[in-house]
Amino acid sequence: LETTASSAAIAAACQTLATAPGAGVAQSLRHENRLTVLHFLVKRASLGGGDGESPPLPSKEEVEVSCGHRRWRARPVYSAHAPRGARAKYERFLRAGGHVVCSVLGPLTFAPAPVALTRPATGEVVATGSLLDCDPTRMVLKRAVLTGLPLRTHKRKAVVHRMFENPEDVQYFKPAQLQTKEGLTCHITEPLGTHGNFKLALSRPMKQSDTILLQLFKRVYPKFAGDDDEDVATY
Repeated sequence: LETTASSAAIAAACQTLATAPGAGVAQSLRHENRLTVLHFLVKRASLGGGDGESPPLPSKEEVEVSCGHRRWRARPVYSAHAPRGARAKYERFLRAGGHVVCSVLGPLTFAPAPVALTRPATGEVVATGSLLDCDPTRMVLKRAVLTGLPLRTHKRKAVVHRMFENPEDVQYFKPAQLQTKEGLTCHITEPLGTHGNFKLALSRPMKQSDTILLQLFKRVYPKFAGDDDEDVATY
């Protein structure tokens, strides 16, 4: 009896909303009440009507997401549109002129679904697009490059400085493979002194004007609205 009464009440409420002007009724599918990571394929919106380009939108800046009939606030991260299963390159800004993937934390939604990103303070539409998929295993990687200069070179050996500050960091990154701007591959053999200098073994002789590079990668995650994060980019 309680189930019949509640069903009748729901039907009456839906009929009342259907007759009201400007009202709509939507129903969530199975699992759409769960929280997941959504990926949108979006493009920077330019609604100013002028000739100037819209300013870039920093990653992790709070926006209001309107996806389908739902609306919530989130702090998305932007990345390059990579094939499924590949590691995506993190983008510090959402710039005008191209499509990028916007990853946010929100309720699970099935495609197809249109999406619009707006600024909470002004209501300005900053990006529009559509739902790509819901995949919490998609990896967004942020890259940082450490550089060092050759202090001395001799055949396939070199001494490098200005990359690290102490020998402990040299020992920590010793298993990592390094490379140079000229395309040489190399690895650290041992630290030298107390100021972060180290010895290097190269694949072939290196020029004195070359630069040694160490590429580091860090996985980046979207944030909930209101969370503090020191990685927010500014411009």
